Amino acid sequence: MTPVLPPTDEVKKIAHATRMRAFRTKKRGAAPALAPTQAQYSAFARAFDSFNASLFDGKCPPCVLTFGRHHKSARGYFSPDRWTRRDSIGGERVHEIALNPSAEHDTPRGVASTLVHEMCHAYQYANGTPSRAGYHNEEWSRLMEQIGLQPSDTGEPCGKRVGQKMTHYVLDGEAFDRAFAALGDEWFLPFREVAVPLVAKKKPAAAVGHEGGDGDGDGDGDGDGDGATAAPPVDPKVKRKYVCPTCGNAAWGKGRMFLACAGAEGGATHDASVMEVAS
Repeated sequence: MTPVLPPTDEVKKIAHATRMRAFRTKKRGAAPALAPTQAQYSAFARAFDSFNASLFDGKCPPCVLTFGRHHKSARGYFSPDRWTRRDSIGGERVHEIALNPSAEHDTPRGVASTLVHEMCHAYQYANGTPSRAGYHNEEWSRLMEQIGLQPSDTGEPCGKRVGQKMTHYVLDGEAFDRAFAALGDEWFLPFREVAVPLVAKKKPAAAVGHEGGDGDGDGDGDGDGDGATAAPPVDPKVKRKYVCPTCGNAAWGKGRMFLACAGAEGGATHDASVMEVAS
């Protein structure tokens, strides 16, 4: 069992700042509700800034944060030098980190760990020696381990530590786990994707100007992107437990499923909630 280490001074500062913001908000009364876009992306940015301070000593370069479904099998991806400022004379480039909205059905800790996985790619790109596009090398693997995320191609212990398609699991009590616990629930993304019933779809016509198909690491096409976080493989024969975050109802199903709950039959109902995989 990994021992639980005391929080660092930086994590204590973040936790204190979070508590003080909550206290001031309570003292002033409820703050006016933000528009959905502001609320979602503000929470995203707060998480990035907090993890950058507590896990990367502020050395993870600024990134454009966004959401994208382009990599259907990936929870997120990092794409280097993807953006430039319109008023930049020297052509300053900015990297991109994206989360797949479908990954938001994971636990909050799982979503946060995906963000930090991609931040490791951004840190390595700025301060280390990344390999070819999409490949997770030994340097990246060591960085992940140092901050408390264990690289694994299966998402389970004993998986490969390096490779083209990689995911990870959280090491309890290590740096990431402590930094996440210090955040509280203020950063949690307030919106998540609504589960859509699976229906047969016609194959869409080829898009004009689509840069896809070769997996060259630019965030397009059906490849990994540079640093895509692969979703762990799901055994279609193994049942998994799904729990409603609103009322606690549970259901079991095989493979990867999207289930929605509206309350107990014959009892109290609530707005439809997407059921989460029990950790």
